[in-house]
Amino acid sequence: MSIERRQFGRVDFENSIQLMILEPVPQKAELEDASFNGLKIVTELDVDLETILTCQNIELDNSIPFKARIIWKKTLENGYFQYGLQIQE
Repeated sequence: MSIERRQFGRVDFENSIQLMILEPVPQKAELEDASFNGLKIVTELDVDLETILTCQNIELDNSIPFKARIIWKKTLENGYFQYGLQIQE
């Protein structure tokens, strides 16, 4: 039995939202769900836990880049990686 550690509810998206990871290495990512202070993304990029990513929503014209820290990582069967991100202030 796993312990639920989420502090806020999640919003699942009917259609995927595309993000661009700007740093440490430019790479596209797909946003799967979001909460008040976190995101779940899938990408080809393989980075370590605790890495700070700079991301931007590439579907919005005036999107502002934001920073997020990787707090969990899962390797998927297709070779991609799923990450839990905590938005940094």
